[in-house]
Amino acid sequence: MYADWASVREEIQRSTDHESVLTLSFPTSVGKEVAGSVVHYLAFMVGKNNDDNEPSSLTTDTAVKWTMQVLCHGLTLPMTDYETVRECVNIYCEWLMCLTSPKKCVPIPILEDPNSYSQDILKHLSNIFVPRRDQDQLSRQAMLCHRVLKTVQHSATTSEIITDQTWDCLLRFLLVINDVLLSPPAEKDSIGSQLCERVLSVLFEIWILACCRCFPSPPLWKTLKEMCSGWRHHEALVMQWHRVNVAFTLRLLKVIYGNSARGLQLSEDEEKLIPEGISNECIIQCWFRFLHILGNPVELSRPSVIANTPKFLHMAITSEIPIEPEEHECLKNLPNIFYRAMRSVAFVADAFLGISQRDAADVDWLMSSLSSRQGDLSAVPNTSTPPSHRRPKPPFHLPHVAKVVKDSGPRPNLSETWAGPSFAAFAPIMSNAASDNGALSPSRPTVNSLLHLLGSWLLEASLVGVRVYGSTAKDGGRGSFDAGYEMGRAQGCGTLCRIFCSHKTGESVASIYTSRFYISLYYGLQVFSDMKTIPVVLASVISNASDLLRLDLEGVHVLLPQLLSALEDLQPRFRYKHDNVDEDLDLRHASIHLLLSAICLPLQFGNLPIRAILDDQRMDPAVTFISLKKRLADLLQKMLTSETDSVNTQMLLGGLVVCVHDQALYEEAIGDQNETTDSVQDLFGMATALVCRCLTASWKTDLNCALAAMEVLSAFARIKMKNPNALHCKRIINWICEFVSSQCSRPAPAHSKDLHSMIVMAFRCLTVWLMEHDYLMQDKECLHIVLQVVELGVSGSMSQPKASSVPRFKGDKELKPVSLRVRDAAEVLLATIIDYVGSFPPPCGPESLCTLLDEESLIKHCSKKKMADSSLPDAGLPFQYFVIDGSTIVGLLEQPLGGGDETLPTVTAIVRGAFGRHAWTMQLRHHPRSFQRDPKSESVNPVISSIEPKIPPRIQHQYFPEIVQQIPPVLADQSIPRLESTMSEYQPELSKLQSLIAAQVQFEQACIQNHAKQRKPVPKCTKPSSCQEFQSARLFLTHYGFLTLDGLKTGSMSGMMPSLVRLNSSDSNLWNDLKQLDCLSVRTADTVYLFYVKTGQSKLTDILQNVTQRCSVQGQFLEFLRSLGWPVDVEEHSGWNGSVATSWKAKGSRAKDKTYPSDTGGSLYDGGQQVLYWSDVSTEVAFVVPSPSTHLSSIESEKSCIQAAGSATSSGDNSALVKCKSLSLELEGVPTDAGPPVRPKRTGRSGASAITSDVHVMVVWLESYEDHLSFPLLDAQKACQLSKTNAVPLSSSQKNINTNQTCVVFVHPLRNGLFRIHLQAQQSRVSEAVPLVDGMVVSRRLLGHLVRQTAINIFRRRQLDSEQYQPPHVRRKMKIKDIVEKYECKLTEPEFFASLFQDTIVNKQQTVAD
Repeated sequence: MYADWASVREEIQRSTDHESVLTLSFPTSVGKEVAGSVVHYLAFMVGKNNDDNEPSSLTTDTAVKWTMQVLCHGLTLPMTDYETVRECVNIYCEWLMCLTSPKKCVPIPILEDPNSYSQDILKHLSNIFVPRRDQDQLSRQAMLCHRVLKTVQHSATTSEIITDQTWDCLLRFLLVINDVLLSPPAEKDSIGSQLCERVLSVLFEIWILACCRCFPSPPLWKTLKEMCSGWRHHEALVMQWHRVNVAFTLRLLKVIYGNSARGLQLSEDEEKLIPEGISNECIIQCWFRFLHILGNPVELSRPSVIANTPKFLHMAITSEIPIEPEEHECLKNLPNIFYRAMRSVAFVADAFLGISQRDAADVDWLMSSLSSRQGDLSAVPNTSTPPSHRRPKPPFHLPHVAKVVKDSGPRPNLSETWAGPSFAAFAPIMSNAASDNGALSPSRPTVNSLLHLLGSWLLEASLVGVRVYGSTAKDGGRGSFDAGYEMGRAQGCGTLCRIFCSHKTGESVASIYTSRFYISLYYGLQVFSDMKTIPVVLASVISNASDLLRLDLEGVHVLLPQLLSALEDLQPRFRYKHDNVDEDLDLRHASIHLLLSAICLPLQFGNLPIRAILDDQRMDPAVTFISLKKRLADLLQKMLTSETDSVNTQMLLGGLVVCVHDQALYEEAIGDQNETTDSVQDLFGMATALVCRCLTASWKTDLNCALAAMEVLSAFARIKMKNPNALHCKRIINWICEFVSSQCSRPAPAHSKDLHSMIVMAFRCLTVWLMEHDYLMQDKECLHIVLQVVELGVSGSMSQPKASSVPRFKGDKELKPVSLRVRDAAEVLLATIIDYVGSFPPPCGPESLCTLLDEESLIKHCSKKKMADSSLPDAGLPFQYFVIDGSTIVGLLEQPLGGGDETLPTVTAIVRGAFGRHAWTMQLRHHPRSFQRDPKSESVNPVISSIEPKIPPRIQHQYFPEIVQQIPPVLADQSIPRLESTMSEYQPELSKLQSLIAAQVQFEQACIQNHAKQRKPVPKCTKPSSCQEFQSARLFLTHYGFLTLDGLKTGSMSGMMPSLVRLNSSDSNLWNDLKQLDCLSVRTADTVYLFYVKTGQSKLTDILQNVTQRCSVQGQFLEFLRSLGWPVDVEEHSGWNGSVATSWKAKGSRAKDKTYPSDTGGSLYDGGQQVLYWSDVSTEVAFVVPSPSTHLSSIESEKSCIQAAGSATSSGDNSALVKCKSLSLELEGVPTDAGPPVRPKRTGRSGASAITSDVHVMVVWLESYEDHLSFPLLDAQKACQLSKTNAVPLSSSQKNINTNQTCVVFVHPLRNGLFRIHLQAQQSRVSEAVPLVDGMVVSRRLLGHLVRQTAINIFRRRQLDSEQYQPPHVRRKMKIKDIVEKYECKLTEPEFFASLFQDTIVNKQQTVAD
């Protein structure tokens, strides 16, 4: 910079302007006597003149100059003549004030020409700073020096008459005194040690002031740089240099980027450092010049270079004890100075990148920790001020320092370096952590720009103490190396990593920089077995390079083997949580980020070899990507087993899913050509067993870990494999059931919302496993275990906890579930097992778990034309509605449907319950359907009735068994008299009876004879006509056991309704409420919105326009859309389509030859014509791609609806308001034309009745990763809300968009074919879901699966955390209860039975109710 300019250093050092005639021409005693006499008199006169306000007696130029020669000599006197020296300083300080506010005591010649005399005064005052031999008077000399510095600084700051020559003399004066004090080797308790920080601060502050008022000449700049190179053994110089760098760098950023750039602010001290009114050009010049004022800061790691000065050489020659210059005691502080210098360089880089800085007190703490680790440094002088007792205490404990044994082997010199303290001790001073990289400024400079500025220093610092392969110099050109320099080297490596990790999409980096950077990391990632703790350089690299594998840096994958080896060596060295202090947490977090970035690389590149960085024959040969897969999986398993932090554990669980699922899809794609050693079955078995063991052992008390484990197990259940291990899957079911049982059996104080959330998630996980592996339900043992857990969830206890226990019956158990949420989850699992396991999807497709038939569609098929042509509810409801057990509404239609045998009793039932709507048609048959009746069989054997006289057989009555006659009589048999013996007593009566019998016999015989004579033929017997009118509803209720006397009785408890209740079908409002019930889906319904952002876009209108044309989006984006779900037509789809108004409607027949535009970039799925749909037994998800047309129509519809509602309110007409509200999310209490709105009654748990979740999940495809910082999140949220509500006016609660309820998944395609994931969500008590985690890199085949599953898990977690969320079947239960309370017919038992035969009773009941 100053090569063409000559330095004035020698001129300054050889100048004699500061010497006096008394000093040169007279003996010391004479000069001392003259100076004493003159100075005392002058001091007396100065004081008197000040008091009396009289002018000085020195009125001529000659007198003043002679007096100044005396004063100059007085300033050279030893401190034993302190009074004389002090008075000389006072006189000169008073005279020097002529530049600002002159006093009467100042001689007239000085007042007339202040600049000329001030220059001479400054030259003379330099004598006071010359070190004296009398060390006991140091404090007095320091006090006088402080007085001079204060006066000089005040004059320079406040004076407005200083000329350019005076500024030049002032700067030379400061250079002289600093060189006198600082150039010699620092000694303990020397004047230079005491004044070091003060003289340097005055030098830099006045120099900056001079830059504003009279910019120093290039020779002076060059002189300053040369002299500073001789002062670098003082720590205070680097501190002041850092202070100036901070101030000018932040001001420079404001000049370049504006006042609001990067949010960095100057402190009060830094604001004062730069004077007001300084020009932008001056700031730029000063910043660059001060940045290079120390030369190369890496030279601070070379004592031989620092000691190569005349003062050090003079010290070595004149020292009593022979010593090499680089072995001086003061140079033992160079490691600390080197670290401070590199930290200042790191600050400049971080400021340009937009990274916030740590507190400066951390540096002081670091210095103490470095000093404490070496016992031989106790004698190092404290070369900085203020003294140690006035410095702030360190905010952290001092780290434990490990000692390592040097290895004399031939390996690189890094093995001889100090292992250093643990990373946790240095974590506060690391400028950047893995989680902070997302805060980089979008307007940051390119990597090349920063490396042009700082690259040579940083790249050289990153190899300090390293014997680079191929280098001829040993130890980097030094004879010995202090391990303390590792801290400065760590700063250099960390800063390089941060700079390269700031790489922007599409940015090119010079190959010379990338190659040197990779070499630096190659040596920085080395770990040797003799290192007992984590090397600080490695810790710095790992913590700052977490984004390295996520960037499109050319050739970055050559570092993969070294990174993997470093992570493998670090894993056993990590110290995990102990006494609530997790020392290595941040480093483990960064290590996990690197691992997740590399997990998909082996299968992505297969057998592609990884080139070695160095051509060293001793190193391992080139490896392939696929050979690293097993090592990555093993490392993932080890880290997951040992990890104690919840966030890190969830990240590892997400990586585990990616590892197994990617292997499964890879094997499915290549078939039998498996190139890997581990199959998906092996990985699957290892992963599931590991998760289950950790879940039951250590994660059962951690909510987030337990939820993540259940999500991971659910993801494993969905992985498709050939010939899955049924025994292992059964074991997983047993593990989950044991987890539920153990959690439910915990003591009452342990039960909380978090515990119940874990149990609920476990039931959901069981649901997924049983649906995906339905063959498990064929196993009796597995079925028994699952049903036991369901029973535990529903009732709170098991009927038979052990096989040896006596089972308890249902009636003997107390219904006491763990919680209502747990009971609801268990009911869902039970319903799934009964209804859907092995039978999903149903015949109507996965879009609907319920029948698509309703009353309207059934009536159209009714055999009676009059009824088929009628519309509901105008013609009334021909259905009879009954409520069974207060939870199931059964609608019975007694009219037969067409196409069947109408002569049989037929009933069509629509059953609405908590788990859906089902339709059944039943006929009462007495023959099987295969029975064929012959119509001619009636005349083949006609039945003829005839009465033929018949002779009745003679029957001999026997009153006792025959065996009685064989029993010999005994005397007891004669105790009862025989009948013949009593006839004599009743002979008249017997005779009368005999005559009556005889008369009757004669009469009957006469009648028979007369009938025989008058007999006529009997008509033929014919079959009665079949009944055409049946009371099928009564038959149905009776045959199924619902119609009983006990079922019609009201329960003993007050308010308990009968088990069978009839609803008033004649009420037309019943049909509206039933339709509202049908709109309550039995599954959760959620919507994911997708956006495509081109490079540089930040407006929503521009973003929505991208998807209108195929040529505007990348082909990978369209492929990604198709992997999320299958397209469905909104008009024909009967499931969830993203809009409440059009979802869950029974659609008509599909339109034929319907065409869709084929040249769109995804706008086809905007919800106008199609959406992407995916569903399973418990979840429906609609993927919507908003487009300009739907967004514009939503806004217009909202405006028109608001206008209509406003006009209706003013005119009193509520029809428009009703129309708008009928489309809102709230389905409860919607007003109709039939009457005023009915406020819904809440029973049981209160909660929101909204159908869909309030959480917004957006997936944003980024062409440029940096655009995630400028994505218009608030505008996108409003667009999503309008789309969901079908453009109705938002309620007051909906208008207040809450960004905390939004999760954005950013997807950025990399050039290597992988995809970088960035999650943006507000941290909550329940952290974000897996398997996707922030910073993960996934493959193309995994992207759609993981995004969809993560979105579903996000919805589920927010539902668990919400106090007002209710499961779908619970909302349906509450709605059914509301319908029963509203339309129940209050009938007595006789009236109920009578109503089954006739409708008059019901009509009468309705009349009474009206």
